[in-house]
Amino acid sequence: LAVECLLQVDPVGYAPSIRRGQDYLAGMANPDGGFPTYLRHHPSEATMTANAIMVLQPAGQVYASVVEGALRFLRDAQQPDGTFERSWSLSSTFAIARAAAALSLTGRWDDGVMARSVAYLHRSQNPDGGWGQVAGQASDVISSAHALSALSHGLYSHSVRRGVAYLKKHQHSRRHLIADQAAPRPIPYQFPVLARIFVLNALADV
Repeated sequence: LAVECLLQVDPVGYAPSIRRGQDYLAGMANPDGGFPTYLRHHPSEATMTANAIMVLQPAGQVYASVVEGALRFLRDAQQPDGTFERSWSLSSTFAIARAAAALSLTGRWDDGVMARSVAYLHRSQNPDGGWGQVAGQASDVISSAHALSALSHGLYSHSVRRGVAYLKKHQHSRRHLIADQAAPRPIPYQFPVLARIFVLNALADV
């Protein structure tokens, strides 16, 4: 995420730091193509793999084989209902949002992976326009923001309009703000500023 930030702020001025970060991450890839959280050969995780793709893809052909392996891992890691393992976020929509961003950046948006994830997002959108941490749960602000970020990469205007309306109505409501992060997993902890951060991210993406 630090390298992703530098890429957004000034990819030329921070080029040496960006390249060192990219080289380090490329060396973290596991034999299955995925990326772990801490050390190589620890279990690969879908969200971490999507994050790595976001950092390595801008380098073009330099890490092309690593990115291809990571994309294969993402496809294999997707669950039948279109979700991924939830990792550090308790919201199933977070992993989908990161995978969507990675696939969009690599030009793989039309991949069947996203078709399955988008189908999940449509099924799990609640009548109030928001999303819960998993399908069937009450809507909350952070999960809804992640879902909107995921949907912003495609033409899903009806679901997006309903989701934006939900965020505008409830983004400052404590009743709709629940813990999203887990550490040590699966123990949840509350980090209220994340709601503002993810809502801003989602609205900017839309």
